[in-house]
Amino acid sequence: MLFLGEHKNIIKDKSPEERKAYLEKHPELGQKLKAHNMEMKDHKKA
Repeated sequence: MLFLGEHKNIIKDKSPEERKAYLEKHPELGQKLKAHNMEMKDHKKA
């Protein structure tokens, strides 16, 4: 989750709509975040 560190402070105080807009401006972050979420979901199942 190191990739999120640089963006974490930027998105933590934003509303859901603002977060969505920010992720649209940074598609690589959105892809990494989705991959991370899927990995965590799989980890919780195991």
